Amino acid sequence: MILNQLEENTAKIESSVNNDETIFISYSWNDKELVDAIDDIFNTHGITITRDIRDLEYRQSIKEFMSKIRETDFTIIILVIHISSLLTVCMKS
Repeated sequence: MILNQLEENTAKIESSVNNDETIFISYSWNDKELVDAIDDIFNTHGITITRDIRDLEYRQSIKEFMSKIRETDFTIIILVIHISSLLTVCMKS
């Protein structure tokens, strides 16, 4: 559902982002599959996202990499609450 909405609105995104503007995406590796799909959609429209799997150098400080957020024009934060994890926590309480 989210990906369909993103796909439908990429024309708006494409017209909003200039070639020299940068986008950083922050996410949990648990959501890598979703972020891969988002990355593919943006790439299809010629928009490259700064992403750890592509832009974090071997042995580079993660703190240093994350500080790049401040240097980008846009930041996408992926926050997914996994219901099964939430239910487990609630049941233990």
